[in-house]
Amino acid sequence: MADKIPFYDIVNRLLTGLIFIGCLILINNKFILDFLSPENLEKINFGSETIMNICFLAIIYEIGMIINRLGSVVVEYLTKKIKLIKFDDDYKKYCDSREKYQIHSTLSREYALSRTSFTLFFITSIFAFVEKNIMFGIIFILLAILFLLSYRKYSVKIFELI
Repeated sequence: MADKIPFYDIVNRLLTGLIFIGCLILINNKFILDFLSPENLEKINFGSETIMNICFLAIIYEIGMIINRLGSVVVEYLTKKIKLIKFDDDYKKYCDSREKYQIHSTLSREYALSRTSFTLFFITSIFAFVEKNIMFGIIFILLAILFLLSYRKYSVKIFELI
């Protein structure tokens, strides 16, 4: 039986990468304006445009994957260490509970999405502050806090079901 990548995972990583790129453009739009200059646009033909679009999609997907993994490996580890989230490492209890409560898959998806969104906006806030774009830095840090609270809420719900 071949393993398939769920549609949700593809969309989640593409959207995460797109949002990240979009936030970077908001923070420092000089790069994109230089890239889209009339001189550069004249050099693009159908073949190169197709190749560029495929490359951009691949890059965006990989950026989303990296942000997702940073959230999974680094953020989750740190938030567990400082006891910001409730977590039970007993996978058997989780599986038993998942069979008993159908809402587990939804809660797990929301948990992972909140963790990834926290990571995304935390990273973009760092970029904004480095670029001295204080307004976007504050907006992104507030969004990061919002998703951190959401991440914590879903961890508590999952923990209570287990």
